[in-house]
Amino acid sequence: MVLPFYRGNSITGWYATAVTDDGEQGLRSMLRAWFGSSYLTVFDNAALTNPSATPLRERFGGEVISFTGPEINQITARLALLARLEAQRPPLRRTEPRPVGRIRADLEHALAARDETHALSLIAELRATGRLNEENLQFLDIRLKAGLGKWQEIALDHWTIRNLSDLPLPPQTLSDLIEALYRVHLDGLDTAEPDAVLQAFNEHIYAPYPRLFASRHGVRSPRVVKAFILAEALQATPSTVVLGQLNALLPTSEIGWAEPFTEAGTQPADSTKDPLPEDRDAVEPVEPASSVKEPIDEAEAAYEDGQIDRAFELDLYQPLSRKSLMRLLACAQFIGTDDARTRLLAAFDSQTDTHGNLTESQIQRVELLRPKSAPQSDPDATANASGWLDWARRLAAAQGIENAVSDALDNRSTWETATLRGSAAQCGEFADLIGNLSGPAADIARQSLPLLVSAFFPDDEPPTVALKPVANVVLLLIAMDTTVSRADLETLSAVVAVLIDLGLSSPEYLTMIADLEDIQSRAASLTNLAWSLDMCELLAISPTPSEDARSARLRFFLAVVGQSQAFAHRLAAADFLPIEFLARDFGVDPRSILALRPEPQQDADAESVDLAGKLVGIYTLSQAAGARAKAVLEALFPGCRIEVNSDKVSTSSLTTLARTSDIFVFAWRSSSHQAFYCVKDALNGRDPTYAAGKGTASIINAVREAAA
Repeated sequence: MVLPFYRGNSITGWYATAVTDDGEQGLRSMLRAWFGSSYLTVFDNAALTNPSATPLRERFGGEVISFTGPEINQITARLALLARLEAQRPPLRRTEPRPVGRIRADLEHALAARDETHALSLIAELRATGRLNEENLQFLDIRLKAGLGKWQEIALDHWTIRNLSDLPLPPQTLSDLIEALYRVHLDGLDTAEPDAVLQAFNEHIYAPYPRLFASRHGVRSPRVVKAFILAEALQATPSTVVLGQLNALLPTSEIGWAEPFTEAGTQPADSTKDPLPEDRDAVEPVEPASSVKEPIDEAEAAYEDGQIDRAFELDLYQPLSRKSLMRLLACAQFIGTDDARTRLLAAFDSQTDTHGNLTESQIQRVELLRPKSAPQSDPDATANASGWLDWARRLAAAQGIENAVSDALDNRSTWETATLRGSAAQCGEFADLIGNLSGPAADIARQSLPLLVSAFFPDDEPPTVALKPVANVVLLLIAMDTTVSRADLETLSAVVAVLIDLGLSSPEYLTMIADLEDIQSRAASLTNLAWSLDMCELLAISPTPSEDARSARLRFFLAVVGQSQAFAHRLAAADFLPIEFLARDFGVDPRSILALRPEPQQDADAESVDLAGKLVGIYTLSQAAGARAKAVLEALFPGCRIEVNSDKVSTSSLTTLARTSDIFVFAWRSSSHQAFYCVKDALNGRDPTYAAGKGTASIINAVREAAA
């Protein structure tokens, strides 16, 4: 920045400073090179006592250069030329690739918002880094389809699954593959007769892809755990030990789910369940379970058949021998989780009487499994903490920050979250840790938000009160950031819905609205109008704890209306009608929004799109949003039939609506899995039109885009 210094009405000199650190480094050399000694007689730092330079120094914080010369007009002309050249200089672009972990985190963000276009561009960016081989690209393709909910495309691609099952799969890819197979072939059937379930599982999943079941690699997804339970039930002699371990990993509401699938039933969960990392104050020694009736040759047969998890569990509950220890070491290496290593060390330490029968080499290999940072005499030495809470603790302690994003991406599918989600103390500690980070650690937490949201707020599980502090900290992190992406807004919608469902006190509600107002001030645009109106609708139809809270939500709606004035000339009838409905909800005088009403000639919806005689089907579990969308669409498109369905399971009416609709809109953020598969089957190869959000404005936009 260069400013002239006037004395009277004439320029007598100039002051120059830089507005950025990078600019300050090159400012002096640039001016010297541009003017040289031919033009300037004074060129030096302005004195600290110079009152003319003080405002620049206080505003920008850098050095201020004072310069002048005898040819004032020529210097002025040279400065004008320099300004023109600077304006024409092309912007500098990054030529080096971004860190792979950052791109992967952005990819998860795009998938969380089901933004396929952005996700594909990020995969192209990952490919351009040159650091991914063909296998990695296949794993990314599976992750893309799973993140977008294209489970059938994964499950019905037989040869891809066959080829991938021969590879050492990352836990997330293994989880996506088995999840897709289970969703497509067993969802809705797993409560049927046990024989029918086992037959379907064996026919469609286990027999075609047995190598997928060598090891879970620690994956804890309920569908993956159920698939491994069914695989064990198909064995000639199902192991009560293995079934007990797997059954203990299911959500509390489904403990005992395995019992119908084996005559032996399962062991009580408490007798076999290993302490979870978040609960584990000390690892209890594993008793040499001589009473467990598992023949030792079963473990050997399982190992030779490539059933690594099964062999590990069977050997772990037998007295150690040279042969069984070698298998256990090999199995622990293949499984690759801290939990497997911890349990092997616990079994080894509890059976000191067998150590004399082992070779020195075997003992050394066991000792290599111990954490190097903890002394062997420490009872917690074998308890390698893992999971989201430990991840947050490491961030707070600034440990391993450079690998934190990759750690979360690579291990999230193996981290136990059910216990964490149900513990108010642990959720509170996690929220405190994440909310008080600073510097690079805070940036990493911000990048990892989509992973946190998917871990703490899964679609198929209602939130608990314990999760309220986590939801609050997610809202806070988005509100504190300088930029807000479309994916952030979708994450925000989910979190605000959780907070409202859990219930808020008046101070909590007012804080939430204040954060939303701050975010809305940065997100206000025609592009994000549907999100803003969906948020207003969520607030309008939800209870408020006080009169102050009602005033706050009204203030938020009026802010959205006021900000829309800037692009009122671009609004169409489909944009205005939801605002009109919301004005009624908030008790706002209709005359206050008349400035937003589009002129008749500006409304091109009815002229460019003719839906007369067409049937538009809408599926949403938010009945209020569905009813509003129907009213708006009937006003926009006279002669068009609009039908809304909110069935939670597959029904004949939902099937008929999906099959006969000319346009079928599926509000995936407000849906059930069984309804989704019913719709997919009824559409017979056609894709539904997905609504970006679950409010009225998002549903209307989806119909407009499909009809265009």
